[in-house]
Amino acid sequence: MVRFLHYNFSVRLSRYSLAVVIASLGVLSGFVPTVVGKSSVLDFNTSAWAQTQTISTDEARRYAATVLEMEPYRQEFYAKVKQILGNGNVPEIICTERSTLQRLPQKARPIAVDYCNRYKKTATQNNLTHTRFNDITVWAQSNEEIRTLIQNQLLLLQTSPKKR
Repeated sequence: MVRFLHYNFSVRLSRYSLAVVIASLGVLSGFVPTVVGKSSVLDFNTSAWAQTQTISTDEARRYAATVLEMEPYRQEFYAKVKQILGNGNVPEIICTERSTLQRLPQKARPIAVDYCNRYKKTATQNNLTHTRFNDITVWAQSNEEIRTLIQNQLLLLQTSPKKR
């Protein structure tokens, strides 16, 4: 952590840019998991097309904050599960469907449940209901305006000093 403080601004900005790119790719590809109901599971395939696809700048900021906060945990989760699987492909996890968790080896299931719980808690701490988080995830995949709004908020959050 101390070494990070000694980096010059351009190095920090390049790290920020990398984080923004990774988080943006997750949003664009739909790889950002969506939190579902009271369960401890994530749903990557939520459908909410009947609703109006609009979000406020504040909602985009809260969504972006959730994605950025969870990105290191997402990477850690996939690395751990991939290691357990012997570097095989990590299957899609839909936390409301036990069968997707049961496809994981026994050793990987608690890791998946913990990750799902953490994602849900983080979204809630950022004042997003699981339904709204899911809606925004789905909309960002096909709505250029929402995707751009989220990407801008990701960049702002990465380049602004942290508010306390």
